[in-house]
Formats: sequence, C-alpha cells, structure tokens
Amino acid sequence: SNTKQSSSGTKKAGTSETAGQGELTEEAKSWAKTWEVTYIGDSLGAGSASQFQSAFPNAIYDSDPSRGLISIRGQQTGETAIATLKRLSSEGKVKENLVVAIGTNNDMSTDALQEFYSNIPSSVKTITWVLTASEGGVDNKTINSTIKNFVNSHDNMRYLDWKAYVDNNGGWSSYQGGDNVHMSQEGYSKYVSFQTQGLYDLYGGSGSSSKSKETARGGSSLASGHGEISYVDGLFHLASSKVNE
Repeated sequence: SNTKQSSSGTKKAGTSETAGQGELTEEAKSWAKTWEVTYIGDSLGAGSASQFQSAFPNAIYDSDPSRGLISIRGQQTGETAIATLKRLSSEGKVKENLVVAIGTNNDMSTDALQEFYSNIPSSVKTITWVLTASEGGVDNKTINSTIKNFVNSHDNMRYLDWKAYVDNNGGWSSYQGGDNVHMSQEGYSKYVSFQTQGLYDLYGGSGSSSKSKETARGGSSLASGHGEISYVDGLFHLASSKVNE
C-alpha cells in the first residue's frame, strides 16, 4: 500500500503554484467547515474577516490593519505579526494549521520571515502564506518573491498565489476598492473563495487533513509516506530555487 500512497501523494494538484487557481468547488466549501486553522492577517484579513469566518467556522482569526511581520505601519498602536503569533501561542490558540496573510504593509525580508518562523510552535503541521496582489505603493513583486523563496526552502510550508489568480481573472482593477491597496466587497469575497479552494487543494482530500484519521485507523504508513514526499518536495524546491538565484 505504501507505493500506492506515494503515487497519489505526488499528485500535482496540491502544489503552491496551482492551489486555488480554479473555481471554488462544493467539496472545498464543505471541507472548510471542519478544518482547524489559526489565521494571522493584516488589513486585507480585517476586510474579509466575516467571509473567512463564515467559510471556516473553526478558525481562530486575528487580523489587524497596519500589521507587518516585525513592524506596524504608520501608527503607534497595534501588534506586529510576530507579537500576535507569540500571544496566540501563549494562549494555546495556534492550531496545527497556520495561515499567514501578511505583506501588504511592505514589511518583508528573509530575516523577518525567519524570525516569525522560529516562533511557530512545533505542534503546527502546515504553514501557508497568502501572497499579495495589492498595488498603490505595495511592492508586491519583491514581497511575493521573498515569501516564495522562503517557503520553497521549507518542506512544511506552502503559499497561495493570490497575485497569479488576480492576474489571470480580470486583473487587480476588478478587485480593488478605490485606494488600490484594499478590496471591494466583491474582491474580498473572491479573496476568501480563492483561499478556501487553495487550502483545500493543498490539504484536503489526500492531504494533511486526512493524516490523523488514517493514522487512527492504523494506516501509519500514510503519514510517513506523506512526510517523505513533502521532504523530497522541499529538497526539490530548495535545489530549484538555488538554480534560479
């Protein structure tokens, strides 16, 4: 059974590049209703809070408008993403799936990512970064490539390419809400649908969400099979990102 598992584990549907790029499916919507996730976001997360929490009722959701990884933009109060992570951690509120949608406030560097990563509790199994499509002074190209490079060198991380989705589905002007950074209600609604489908593509079906169930039924080979695949995947990404440098 191990061989069979390995072949289904390598299915390309669950890659960062393709996750969420298709239409939202009924399967994804129903899967999201029970998925356990902690979400750390900025103003885009604040704008889409009600939609996300309705799609993921079990989410612990914490988004704050001017939040960057290690700084707060243009205001004295508030909490950085690292401070939020530490606080949620101390409250026991970081679930085994962590989604981070930070970057629109331009506060992005490999060092900042490393500091954030080193504060993630070891109980966390999946870490997913949502890329930004915002413009209006947001250097989304640099932000997104910094996140992608970091994610691709860690086998327990994935990203959701919101920028690619937007570019392929009408362009930013049809999502933004007037200031070129934030979104319209319809934009936020599509943002959440994209994340719902994307997270399902990465972790639903034969992904990480079924691991615990399978292991409980005695199929521990499934869990270890997946570990090996994601490890090999990580090495592959690490090698290919080195080639691209």
